Amino acid sequence: MLNTRNESFVRLLLLSAQAAVSEAALPIATLVAVGVLGHHHDPGHKPSPPPSAAVASSTGTTTATPSEVVAAFAAVEAVLTFVANITNFLVVVTMAQLTKARSHGDARAVRLRGLLALGVAGGLGVTLAGVVYALRTPLVQELYALSPAVRHLVPPYLPWRLGCLPLLFVQRACAGILGGCHRLGMLTVLQVLNAAAYALAVYVAAGVLHKPLSHVGAAIFATQVPSTLAFLLGAAKALRSEQRDATSGKNSSKGKGKHDSDTGRPDQAPEPAAGTATTRRGCCPAVVVEYLSKSGDLVVRSVLLQATVFALSIGAGHLGTHTLAAHQVLIQLWMVTSYVVDGTADVATMVGAHLVARGDGVRMRRLTWRLGLVAGVTGAVASIVFFAAEAPIQRLFTSDMAVRHALAEAWPVLAGFQLVNALVFFLDGAVFAFQAFSFVRNVMLVGFFVLFLPAFLAALLHWHAWLGLWIAKGLLNSWRCGTAMAYVLAIGLPGLSRRGGSEDKTVTSVATDAAAATLAAPAPSVFATGIQQHHGDDDMGTEKQPLLTEPP
Repeated sequence: MLNTRNESFVRLLLLSAQAAVSEAALPIATLVAVGVLGHHHDPGHKPSPPPSAAVASSTGTTTATPSEVVAAFAAVEAVLTFVANITNFLVVVTMAQLTKARSHGDARAVRLRGLLALGVAGGLGVTLAGVVYALRTPLVQELYALSPAVRHLVPPYLPWRLGCLPLLFVQRACAGILGGCHRLGMLTVLQVLNAAAYALAVYVAAGVLHKPLSHVGAAIFATQVPSTLAFLLGAAKALRSEQRDATSGKNSSKGKGKHDSDTGRPDQAPEPAAGTATTRRGCCPAVVVEYLSKSGDLVVRSVLLQATVFALSIGAGHLGTHTLAAHQVLIQLWMVTSYVVDGTADVATMVGAHLVARGDGVRMRRLTWRLGLVAGVTGAVASIVFFAAEAPIQRLFTSDMAVRHALAEAWPVLAGFQLVNALVFFLDGAVFAFQAFSFVRNVMLVGFFVLFLPAFLAALLHWHAWLGLWIAKGLLNSWRCGTAMAYVLAIGLPGLSRRGGSEDKTVTSVATDAAAATLAAPAPSVFATGIQQHHGDDDMGTEKQPLLTEPP
């Protein structure tokens, strides 16, 4: 049993560290893969390139250089990452709606929403995999202006990775189910093991057996099948447990006899909210409409965020093979830092949403400044490390001097913007605690079309400068940081102070439910899916969890 009212500085650090470990598992696995492939000569057949780019073999075939292997890997992974990350709702909305149904003690609604999420995930995964495969030539090869040598590596590798797409979507839906059912320890274990299996597959296939990139893809696929089965078994167990708990009356009695740590009043079991889309006689079409409408609210922002990363990959591809290979290293370093700092964003949302719902402006202000300090120090340390260890870090990921030269060109942006990045990642979580989702969406719309896109096109078409591409990304993050800080300090916190101790139910969302439930279990964060910005919609729920609950 855990006191959810504890926001001491040490406790916040521990929560942030837990969330950071969960967030960083998959990016670290991808970094390992890039590092292994950056020293890997693909032995597969390909058209004979110039002598400087190939190593002749005794059979008259050639081997692909490490930079060509990483470039092919980068092109495929960039497309798949874009497609996968615009479906973050499979985690966020699923977790949020299951949390809402669970807080009402409605096991039927939990099961129905869980099965709906799995069905959407599987169908969408198969559909999008087919679309990408049908458009593989313009989408993967021509869009990146790949060289003939790199293009030859893509076709054997792409089908294996597309086969992983439906599995990935199902894993995300299962993560939402486990999070919504508060099976936090199981979720974290599955995620870490899945990331470890991915990294191990690449290391064994490329680093130990020295197989071609197509075999690396097959090895990754082979690990994802059992991982997906494990996720499905975990989700099924969680749903069955919810049904048993409802049958025994556990959910309906949860919270009785416990006391609110502030008021001393006994917490009452939550009553189903009026207008809930699913009751025990609920309508399945209504559930579908609700789920899809909530999901659509998150897609716009995800598309714009992923479009910036996708655009950077396309721009790097048009600037040459070595630049594309360097970009894959740089974007992974950029994203690993963001996932680590996202630990503070997760805590800002989990704890902050609870405080906002209670109208506790004093403690919300204290939480904001403490987590902001953690994020700022983290960004400053990351900046110092990247500046001080530039050469060793570059050598760790590639032995190609041309790729290192490209990395050195954009390295000042990677190192110099770490403080801004850390603050914007944290502030996103703080803004979500205030349920300002439309504000963040509008900020992204303005930032993308007014700042990022013009700067990106000028750098690519006029100056042909890779550094300029990353400066465009830095401008966007600076805009996001400034606007989010203005919202929190000038709108959110002052408005919360004016509202005082209001308990208006209309401002309480399922993020509050998730916050209380997450902090109520001595396990890693529910936001342990390796997916950036795990936040729900502003009106997904209206009931609060008891402040003190037994771990499920």
